[in-house]
Amino acid sequence: MAKPKIKLVGEDGNAFAIMGRCKQAAQRAGMSKEEIAVILDEMMAGDYNHLLCTAMDHFDVDEEEEEDEEEYDFVNDDDDDDDDDDDDDELDMNFIHRDC
Repeated sequence: MAKPKIKLVGEDGNAFAIMGRCKQAAQRAGMSKEEIAVILDEMMAGDYNHLLCTAMDHFDVDEEEEEDEEEYDFVNDDDDDDDDDDDDDELDMNFIHRDC
């Protein structure tokens, strides 16, 4: 059986949101409730990195194409501290430690 596809890049990076997307994808792919429960239990058996690694083991996780990757600048040159960035919850797969 092919791995169900899920989108993580640019989506809410909250652990519960990720598990919800995984559960929905597994259900659409026809996985049994027992199979889904085993995957979700494994996701919750460790830290956030473990959850992401488990998702990548069981699902076809989208990744940005290399030609679309941007150079990341970690220095904040913006003097406007009042600007709230609501994109902080988005998950960037480029920053996941891949030591799964």
